Amino acid sequence: MRTLRIFIVLALSAVTPVVAATATATLLPKAAGTLTFFPNFDLLLVQSDGEISSLCFSTDADNLQFRRGFVEFAMPVSPKRVVKATLTITENQTGQITTPKPPDVHELSLYPADLVVGTRDYDAPTTLIGTFETNVNDPPALRRFTFDVTDAIRQSGKGGIGFRIKLQIDPAGPCVDFAGSDFGGLFFEPPSLAIEIQGAGYHD
Repeated sequence: MRTLRIFIVLALSAVTPVVAATATATLLPKAAGTLTFFPNFDLLLVQSDGEISSLCFSTDADNLQFRRGFVEFAMPVSPKRVVKATLTITENQTGQITTPKPPDVHELSLYPADLVVGTRDYDAPTTLIGTFETNVNDPPALRRFTFDVTDAIRQSGKGGIGFRIKLQIDPAGPCVDFAGSDFGGLFFEPPSLAIEIQGAGYHD
């Protein structure tokens, strides 16, 4: 009896991995403003509804003030869908101090936002993103700063996203004469938040 050997050939089709589509969007702020605190008088007020400042003044023993800038964005998707997020802010320095001074260090942090800048935001809990420097000895100019805020946004909850800018010496000091700068606002050199979103469509 003859034995027949049968060979079975399996054809494996190549499987192409499915890559989720991404969409990009550049967001402009829904709210911005500056809050000012006078520690010697325990007084807190809205300095500006629209402009963003991070600075301090100390003209005499009593007139000490710290200003913190805030900007808030409406997020069109859940933070978990954000693949990449970049915040851009613009310093609009309008004056110059010729007396040599060290650079001013600012802190940038993130907080949950309700799209209305108010006094409750001044000491709201925040997540520190990083620091950057400006210098009052530099000539007046527009200077742009960009920050990778991907991780901070992805770890935040749903809803509005806010960013706070304040001097690193705020509130402990010392503030000698003047320190800090301005960073645009709603109507002049507004900050922008560029996001790359995983999946099609902007809404969950």
